[in-house]
Amino acid sequence: VRGRYQGHQFGVTLGDDPESAAQRLRRLLVDLEDNTFVPGREAQSHRLPRAQVPNCDLRSLVNCFLDDVRRRRGKKTTRDYRNRLLHLLDFAETSDSRRRWPKAKNLDREFALQARVFLQNRDVRRNGKPGGPVKKMSQAQVRNCLETLSLVLIWASRADVRQLPPNFQNPVTQEIIGPKPSKDPLRGVAIPLETR
Repeated sequence: VRGRYQGHQFGVTLGDDPESAAQRLRRLLVDLEDNTFVPGREAQSHRLPRAQVPNCDLRSLVNCFLDDVRRRRGKKTTRDYRNRLLHLLDFAETSDSRRRWPKAKNLDREFALQARVFLQNRDVRRNGKPGGPVKKMSQAQVRNCLETLSLVLIWASRADVRQLPPNFQNPVTQEIIGPKPSKDPLRGVAIPLETR
C-alpha cells in the first residue's frame, strides 16, 4: 500500500496471505484516521512498538521465548529451557488440554495443578539417554520445569514483549512450584571411607 501522510510518501507491505493482508490494511486505515500511524523510518526508532496481542497457543509462545533467550543468553541456556519446556508441551498438547486451554491466555490455576501432577507421574530416562533406565521425574526437575514455565509467562506479559494480555495472571505461583528440595543432613554415606 502506498500513500501520503503528513506531506510525506509512505509504503506498507501487507504480505502474501490475503486474510492477514486484509487485517493489516484495516489496522492501517484505523491508524491513519486516528493520526497514530508511524512510517517505517520512524517506527524503527520507537522503543515500544505498537502491536496487537497475538492469540497464540503455548507452543508459539515457547518458540518466541526461546528465540529471545537464544539472543540474550546463548545456546546452552536455550537448550536447558527447551528440554524443560518440552515436557510441559507434551501435557499442553493432549486432546483434553487442547479442549480446556486452547490458547496461552486461557491458562489458569487448574492448568498449573494438572501440569504438576503430569510431571510428577512422567517417566523419564536418566540424563535423557535413550537406553537409560526409566524412572519417575525427580521433584527437583518438576520444580525446574514449572519455574521455566513461570518465566515464560512472566516474559510474555511484559509491556515490551506483549504476547499475553496486560491483565493476565500468572497461574504458576510459588505455592504450585513448591519449596526447593533439600538433602537430608543426616543421610548415609553412599561410599564409606573403608571402601574408598
